[in-house]
Amino acid sequence: MPGPPPITSSSNEVSTVQRSQVFAVGDENVEHDDDPQCSELRMLEYYRARAPLLRYENLSPETTRVLEAYGEYIGRKLAGRSVLEVACGTGFWTQMLAQHAREVVATDAAPEMLTFARARSYPGSNVQLSLRDAYSLDSLQRVFDGGFHFQWISHVPRSRLSDFFQVFHERLAPGAIVVFGDNKDQGDQPDAEGNLYQDRALPDGSRHRVIKNWPRIEELRNLLSPYSERVEIEQFEKDWFVCYTLRK
Repeated sequence: MPGPPPITSSSNEVSTVQRSQVFAVGDENVEHDDDPQCSELRMLEYYRARAPLLRYENLSPETTRVLEAYGEYIGRKLAGRSVLEVACGTGFWTQMLAQHAREVVATDAAPEMLTFARARSYPGSNVQLSLRDAYSLDSLQRVFDGGFHFQWISHVPRSRLSDFFQVFHERLAPGAIVVFGDNKDQGDQPDAEGNLYQDRALPDGSRHRVIKNWPRIEELRNLLSPYSERVEIEQFEKDWFVCYTLRK
């Protein structure tokens, strides 16, 4: 297998697998109630139903190469740390993180996702999986020196971004390193607060409408400025990552 692309290059034209395929569905088949709270509930229903399709199996060699390169990038940033992962899904990134981190506490609000995450192998026995909502992390009653989430922030309603970051960072110690990212896919048809939406379908024929925003660089810097003096942003063809250290 050829070596991974230079992950630190901001001009790197790397593609990656999308977490969710977008289907063209007619408006008559999707309920367009764009209340952000209702949309969050619908999104959870969608990912609970989609869990069996998100195991990252039978990937092409190119996709495997790219995801492994991302895993190495994340692993280097969070090596030797106790990491809190939010919205871990089926544990694909959890498994990669566990190869580098001291420990990983991986959370998700969908029990179906955690079922598949528990089926993965973690040779270091350094992973704890926990059913938790991303906005309710205080019950963990401990702090971590690393934080991670991928393809989660685009699903957070704009009105809840500050709330999420506050809850998330409260579980992290001063000096903790955080890495998170998402793809550049985005929805359309903005609602009153600027959230974008995608209509998606599953093989069983069910239709789902989910929030799919794409925070821009300046928006991310503004949101993270209370927590860190410097934010590194890496741009790729279809994905982006940020990395920062919490103020001490």
